[in-house]
Amino acid sequence: MDYIARKINQARWTLAPYGEEGIRADALNCLRTTSDTLSFWECHDIEDVALAVAGGLDSVQKFDLVLLRKDHFSDVKQVSTPGQTVVVDLQDRHMGAFHLG
Repeated sequence: MDYIARKINQARWTLAPYGEEGIRADALNCLRTTSDTLSFWECHDIEDVALAVAGGLDSVQKFDLVLLRKDHFSDVKQVSTPGQTVVVDLQDRHMGAFHLG
């Protein structure tokens, strides 16, 4: 089964403080778009995706990845763009985003 992966900040997805129910509004920052698209990496091997994401960061830092089943997005238009990573062999694994507009 194929997956898509996206870098998120897992701490933003924790439940709201003080016993409130639901996800905190800060989680929406992880769904930041560019030109009405969400960026994803095609994921056959999670280690390759982690390397591609790390290769696009400005410094060494911890990050979280979320994996989603690619077939759940079959009705959403895919737009291909090269991934922004220094790992040239993995640039084409970038899904380029799924158009939401």
